[in-house]
Amino acid sequence: MNYFGLQSLTQLLPRVLGFSLLALSGLGFY
Repeated sequence: MNYFGLQSLTQLLPRVLGFSLLALSGLGFY
């Protein structure tokens, strides 16, 4: 169960980070 949670987090982290970066970039450009 813990391993599954870790795997999910590892998979979700890059997505969240990318989204945050994109939002920040959009805000900066805007």
